[in-house]
Amino acid sequence: AHFDNALYPLRTPHAEYLPRYAKLFDVAEDTILSHRMPGKDMLDDWIAQTPAGFEFLPKMHEAVTHKGGGIDMAKRYMELLQPLRDAGKLGPTLLQFPASLKREKGGELLQDLLRLAEPGAFAVEVRNMDWYTDAFRTLLEDHEAALVWGTFPKAFAPPWNTSAKGYIRFTGKVMDLRGRYITQADRLADILEMRKRVEQATWSESYCIVTNPFEGNAVDSMPR
Repeated sequence: AHFDNALYPLRTPHAEYLPRYAKLFDVAEDTILSHRMPGKDMLDDWIAQTPAGFEFLPKMHEAVTHKGGGIDMAKRYMELLQPLRDAGKLGPTLLQFPASLKREKGGELLQDLLRLAEPGAFAVEVRNMDWYTDAFRTLLEDHEAALVWGTFPKAFAPPWNTSAKGYIRFTGKVMDLRGRYITQADRLADILEMRKRVEQATWSESYCIVTNPFEGNAVDSMPR
């Protein structure tokens, strides 16, 4: 609803959200797929509502990345994305791990996941500084997996170029304050730091995603 009167005219029917969005942007990150397995009818609907060249960036199911759901579930998830793959609208699948997961415990899982698809099929976001080692960087480079340049507090990713195309995520952390969930309000310093890094990047193109937890409302943050 926060898109109304921002990206969309007030009272825009929900059925018109994606077609209108696709006229303004050429990529969308699919966080909904971190809570439910991809369904053919849903993916076919997405394909029909978007023009040629539009890309979807699925987010791996949280049962795999956060709850130990297993590699078989991840394999099935990747198979179910076939409609997007066939339509030429599948971008890299985001493997986003929680801040509580350190490299020692998550390293084997990451290796197994990266083997599920061809090079370039994944982007990886970690939120614990323990991951940032030479071995981790080499693993991503070997699989041409993009290291997500994320802005998660206390886990700002190093400016490594591990794939041909970049993947930037302006995100943050929702905090409980006096019984209300809030986000950090002004992240201009992070925006300026990311701009500096982008100017020095070796890739010429990047996916760029803004999430609500970055400053509280992605729609307000995107123009910045």
